[in-house]
Amino acid sequence: MTNIEKDNKTALSMLKISFLDQMPFKGSHKGMRYILKKEEVVKDNTDNQTENKNNKEYVLRVYTYKDLYNFENSKDVVSKDFVYDKDGINQALIYLDEKVKDYN
Repeated sequence: MTNIEKDNKTALSMLKISFLDQMPFKGSHKGMRYILKKEEVVKDNTDNQTENKNNKEYVLRVYTYKDLYNFENSKDVVSKDFVYDKDGINQALIYLDEKVKDYN
C-alpha cells in the first residue's frame, strides 16, 4: 500500500477500469491534486497493409498539479501515461506516491 492510499478515504487500489471507463478519478494529497483519466491515443502505422487505418488505443493518463489551482487554470500541469489495465493503475499509484514530494 502506498502512502497516498493510507491517507485517502478511498482505497485507490480498489479503483477499477470499469469506473475509469465512465469518468475520471480526481483527488488531492499533501498539496498535490491529481486526475486519473482514460485517454484515447492514435498510433501511427508504418505497415503498408494498415496504412489507411487509424490504430486507436487507450492509456491511463495521470495529471498532477499544485493544490492551489483548479485544473483549467493551473500552469504547472504534468502528465504521464500508463498502460490502461489494473497493472497500469498500480504503477500510477506508485508514481503519485513519488510525485507528491515535488509539491511539498
